[in-house]
Amino acid sequence: MSRITQDSITCPKCSRASTWPVYHSVNVQLDPMLKKEVLDQTLNHFVCPGCKYDAQIDVPVLYHDLDKGLMIQLASDEFDTSQLDAALSATGGQTREALLAMKTRLVRSGNALVEKILLFDAGLDDYAFEWLKLTIQYQQPETQGYRLFFHALKPKTILLTAFKGDEPFSTEIPRQAYAQAQAALKDLGFHGESQRWAEVDLKHMVELANKLSELRERE
Repeated sequence: MSRITQDSITCPKCSRASTWPVYHSVNVQLDPMLKKEVLDQTLNHFVCPGCKYDAQIDVPVLYHDLDKGLMIQLASDEFDTSQLDAALSATGGQTREALLAMKTRLVRSGNALVEKILLFDAGLDDYAFEWLKLTIQYQQPETQGYRLFFHALKPKTILLTAFKGDEPFSTEIPRQAYAQAQAALKDLGFHGESQRWAEVDLKHMVELANKLSELRERE
């Protein structure tokens, strides 16, 4: 089930104290309406009852989709994922085995969490998609200051949300570019990782590319 606490929050603008519901985990099978709040980033969004100041409450949140065998942890850089597996290991019987067998990811922002959910809902692989982003930035140096996020599959294209600074805009790339990224990873000898709570982002893919290149040079 989803875990929620009632937290006392002091408004940074008017100093009014109020009690606000704060989600620490979301189970989208038991609480399907919460998925929409995660996707539109209104989950844990505080609105002061006095002055109406609003802000996102910065707390770690575990997104849990049993049907897809997926758990995604949204957390800050200081978050220790070992405590997650310790908690899962403490669960008994078949539930413990099912939880430990799930695909796990770690993300650092709300936009990254939304992207992972949409990617896996669309049946895409996040390693291949991050490789695609890396390829785009390598082939088009002018995009290196942009942050790219998957948004949706269309019949012949992939719709991306791009950020230059804080302003988002939409752009599209051919669907075949994703297939080419999958093929490129396979050609490099990549067949997946067993790492739990992997933070699969551009930085991770650069490190992976260097590792794969070193392995090929030794062959």
